Amino acid sequence: MASQVKETKHYKAIEDGAGPYAQMSPADRQKLLADVKLMDELAGITLSAPTSLKPGQEAEVTANVKGGQGVVGVFLVDTDLRFQARPLQGDGWVIVGSPKIWGGDGKEQTKWLDSRAPGLHKNLNSAIIFDQKSDIASKKVAEGKVVWTVKAPQEPGTYSITAAFHFGAEKWSPVGTVTTPTGQVMARGGPGGPSARVLFAKPVSVAVR
Repeated sequence: MASQVKETKHYKAIEDGAGPYAQMSPADRQKLLADVKLMDELAGITLSAPTSLKPGQEAEVTANVKGGQGVVGVFLVDTDLRFQARPLQGDGWVIVGSPKIWGGDGKEQTKWLDSRAPGLHKNLNSAIIFDQKSDIASKKVAEGKVVWTVKAPQEPGTYSITAAFHFGAEKWSPVGTVTTPTGQVMARGGPGGPSARVLFAKPVSVAVR
């Protein structure tokens, strides 16, 4: 698991000029390292949810996120343990209707929901926020919000709810992107590179009884 932490997986690769960072000048690598550290410092996610519900009762759960550039993802899950979290529905919750998604411009988005194939339900535990614009000059990261309506499990008990925030740390840096021959702008570390981040909100314990 230590290999997954950003200091080992990402910062060290930039410092050492390893892999995709080998072609960068030392000055650019130093700049990129400072920029991704700033993104890590500013990014975050919080979750609000009721702490007590009756079996089958409906309630709203809200995730507020900040950070990333371009496309970011928010996922409603049951635990903040990486590689162990599962969709909230696995614990008996029901997601009622489509999540409501707002981007950094304060406008509601439906692009993610509209991408579902015709006839498929849209009561997803996942939400993609598009066109997020973080500004490194002013040290202002993009914000977003997702609101789910959920129905509590029928089985009484104590349940954990949290949300995972997926974003990238490089694209907001002036030295953090490369442009492919087809014109696609990619993170310097590549599509499967070490600049990807996963942050979990502090879990909320919900008593169902």
